[in-house]
Amino acid sequence: MTTNKRSARPAARDRAPGVDAAVGLDLLRTFALAARTRTFAEAAALRGVSTSAISQQIRTLEGQLGVALFERTGRGARLTPEGLALHRAIDDEFARIDQALEAVVSRGNEVRGSVSVGAPRTFATRWLRPRLVHLLGRHPELRLAVDFAPPEELERRLADGALDLALLVRPPQTAGLSEQAVHAEELLAVASPDVLGEAGRLVSADELAGQRYLVFDRDRSLLSRWWRVHFGRDAALPDHIVCQVRSIEELRALASAGLGLAILPRYAVADAVAAGSLQVVSPTERQVRYVVHLAWRTRASETARLGAVREVLAGPDVTRPPPR
Repeated sequence: MTTNKRSARPAARDRAPGVDAAVGLDLLRTFALAARTRTFAEAAALRGVSTSAISQQIRTLEGQLGVALFERTGRGARLTPEGLALHRAIDDEFARIDQALEAVVSRGNEVRGSVSVGAPRTFATRWLRPRLVHLLGRHPELRLAVDFAPPEELERRLADGALDLALLVRPPQTAGLSEQAVHAEELLAVASPDVLGEAGRLVSADELAGQRYLVFDRDRSLLSRWWRVHFGRDAALPDHIVCQVRSIEELRALASAGLGLAILPRYAVADAVAAGSLQVVSPTERQVRYVVHLAWRTRASETARLGAVREVLAGPDVTRPPPR
């Protein structure tokens, strides 16, 4: 190969103490490219730098190794035996590295591989299930793992990296998590007609305070939200809790059995209300709603598979046909 730089064998004072000296990968890449091309100018064009920059990097590498890699004669340069041996040793290795990098990038841009999603069980069966069917039908190489747990456990597992995405019934409280509202649901107070009696409804705070309640959480979060929308933020909550159970299905069953009032999402009781086995208690005209949030780690790698799942979960309702 030829170059317009004059040859100079590295001085002894510039040489590293031996082959164990740290050699930068970038310098080796420059050498491999210069060894494959006809001139340093051609190598410089491929790397997007000046010819003098290529020459300087070659001299730096020669100084670190303590051997001349190119022999300069006038305006030309050719590999020395040491340079040829190094080129033969590393050129195939760089080719394998480049192939591996290309494969990694290709996989990262394909919707394939595993994504773990956490959600409340009942909400997942009603809202998440059709979206999972849509996702897996659209991306056959995608692998989904769905776990069910209460909100605080879902948030903890998401922050710890055990989950990629989580559906939470409140905004995440943990630093480092991002979220997007994906669904709004109405909360209803329901009870068996036997509990409500002949009047079929309870309207005052005093009447309702004397009732028995079935709650999902010990902190009565759903009851608190419903109660304070209807009676004010400072209204004292009912304290006659006969059962606390972390299951929407079980709360519905216990309410249908006449054991007390339960505050449940509309999707979980709409059919029972329509059938008459449960009745809705609504002391005011106000509607009580809660928002479901899709959460993820803010600094999580933006892979194609994660983006595809997030797009569907945060997108429009896939259970309805698109408008014409």
